[in-house]
Amino acid sequence: MIVRNTVSMLRRATADDIPDLVELQALLFAEMGSEGVSRPEWRDSTAAWLSERLGSEACVYVVEVEGSVVSCALGYLHTAPPSPSSVTDVRGHISNVVTVECHRRGGHARACMTALLEWFRNETPAEVVDLSASADGTALYKSMGWRTRHDPTMRLPIAREFRLDQPTGLTRGR
Repeated sequence: MIVRNTVSMLRRATADDIPDLVELQALLFAEMGSEGVSRPEWRDSTAAWLSERLGSEACVYVVEVEGSVVSCALGYLHTAPPSPSSVTDVRGHISNVVTVECHRRGGHARACMTALLEWFRNETPAEVVDLSASADGTALYKSMGWRTRHDPTMRLPIAREFRLDQPTGLTRGR
């Protein structure tokens, strides 16, 4: 693929890409106005999470331009009770779709999303995939067939002291 007279390459991320993925996620959170972007604990937790799951229950596609990772999209599997929209307990979720500002509008996020959806279709048992869209991403997702759901996503932070060595209490079965 040639974009703006620079050579770009779409590929599946590897463990070697984790530092770049964490930095792209930091960029995304900073642009969304998230608090705590400078906290090193979340960066360490994110790197550990990716190290543990990348290649099994998580997949990230990246676009490299002239050897630098400039865009990514993360997909992962999780379990939930069966529902009318999915009779299996496996769901997919896409997050962290981000492109470095000077490389936006070049089709990189679309390429990552397209590859990620193929991963869900061909390599996972997920029957549905969800995502939360930013205002900037909504047009892209709608053009790819995503539909707005009736119910808004809501969040309630559970206040507690965070420790990196603290077990989650969750077990992964896949």
